[in-house]
Amino acid sequence: MDHKLPAPDQALRRLWTRTPGYIRLTCAAALVLGLAAHLFMFTNKLPNHDDVGHLFSATYGTASGRWLLPLILRLDGNYSMPWLIGLLALLCLAGAAALTVTLLGIRRPVACVLTAGLLTAFPATAATFSYMFTADAYFFGLFLAALGAYWTVRFPRAGIPAGAAAITCSLGIYQSYFPVAAALLVGSLLLETLAGRRTCRSLILEGLRRVLVLGLAMGVYLVLVRLTTREVGLVDYMGLSAMGQLALRDIPGLVLRCYTAYIDVLLRNTDGYTFSFVKYLLLLAGAVTAFLLIRLLVRQRLGVSRTLLALGLTLLYPLAANLIYLMSGGAEVHSLMFYGSVYLLLLPLALLEAAGPQETSWTAAAGWVLAASLAVTTYSYIVADNRAYLKLDVALEQCAAYSNRLLGAVEQCEGYESGMPIVLLGSGAYTDDLNPTPALSDISLTGVLSLADFRTSYTYDYFLRYYLGYAGPVYLDGSEAAASLDPAQTEALTVYPRQGSIAILDGMAVVKLSEP
Repeated sequence: MDHKLPAPDQALRRLWTRTPGYIRLTCAAALVLGLAAHLFMFTNKLPNHDDVGHLFSATYGTASGRWLLPLILRLDGNYSMPWLIGLLALLCLAGAAALTVTLLGIRRPVACVLTAGLLTAFPATAATFSYMFTADAYFFGLFLAALGAYWTVRFPRAGIPAGAAAITCSLGIYQSYFPVAAALLVGSLLLETLAGRRTCRSLILEGLRRVLVLGLAMGVYLVLVRLTTREVGLVDYMGLSAMGQLALRDIPGLVLRCYTAYIDVLLRNTDGYTFSFVKYLLLLAGAVTAFLLIRLLVRQRLGVSRTLLALGLTLLYPLAANLIYLMSGGAEVHSLMFYGSVYLLLLPLALLEAAGPQETSWTAAAGWVLAASLAVTTYSYIVADNRAYLKLDVALEQCAAYSNRLLGAVEQCEGYESGMPIVLLGSGAYTDDLNPTPALSDISLTGVLSLADFRTSYTYDYFLRYYLGYAGPVYLDGSEAAASLDPAQTEALTVYPRQGSIAILDGMAVVKLSEP
């Protein structure tokens, strides 16, 4: 046989022809729907507070337990470039979607498109893109979490070290995608159980093998965190730095929170991610899911032991997908961190596929209900993402206008010299004039800032330098420059923009933005 190395075009042609159609469709849908959700962000520079500070820097992550993140961040050139980073991130999301449909047995075209749409438009993605400088690296971590689950399932022996290694690397980039790996491992085992082709004993052993992979990945990750933070120290990040130190008495409440969090995100819609009526569609989809599960259990005649195992795995699946609430130890879980929650919406599609051909009016009706419900949900997420980006765009324009007026007033102050240091007293305090558009307050997503958030952020000095072009140093609250000023002189100042709010003190232009 001729084993000569194929030419690049031949290799690509083979790869294309050997890739199943449902994978190609899922990836294409992820790219198209991802662009529908995020194109505005990719074609504009809409930073948040962290992104302003990391506009030209990729040295970030080790102190937060993300020892692999700094290395991955350097692969896109260090600068926070939205178009390039956005496309790279979409490719990672498409890869994660392809692995997801593979593991959950989703093959029908409509279901593949819906899976791609949900995974690329869920508002946690928009929150992540507001931290554009790290978005592609984070979503590469998501891809690794899904890849680790795939290797674990696909390769009985080599899957243990390979799967654990991929999930460990995912944790080393961003800890919050660990629940994705857990959900895929639990979900695929549930589908294997419902298929009825394996004994209960082999299924339990397989489950223990998958738990071993997850435990091994977490254990190795925690060891590497200790090794990589010996010099820099480990800072707290939403409770994730305390993983492995949970008190036993706290676990039941945290487990319960993993379940109840779905009520806030999907039904109460506390952050306005969907239209108000979508909760009724999701409740209907939940009823259809229960119908499909019962139908499968009755039809497959799994016996008592496998039926109980299937029910147990069904209960574990939402827990696995929302495991971040347990990992955080009760600390706040913000919008970037609960991406795994969206995997609950994929279970109905997997069960519909497991139910087999839609040969009856009941299963056909179930398919229509799920398709309509999840399509509207996906569209709601796309709308929410674009609302968030509009808020960032408007807030950025407002902050630039506010800052131009502020710098203009400073430069007109008697005694000011070009490039003179500026001290902003009360820079971290909110004032009434920082909320000119109350309607934007209805959009709540981590990383999506308002004018007040921009002006009071710890990187406002970077904003004045990078976006307004001020050449001199700017000092905010808590700086040595602010602390060195004579309190009697600063107390005599009025509050900006009133006359007397700016003065030249100790060779610096001092602006009082709020009362202490």
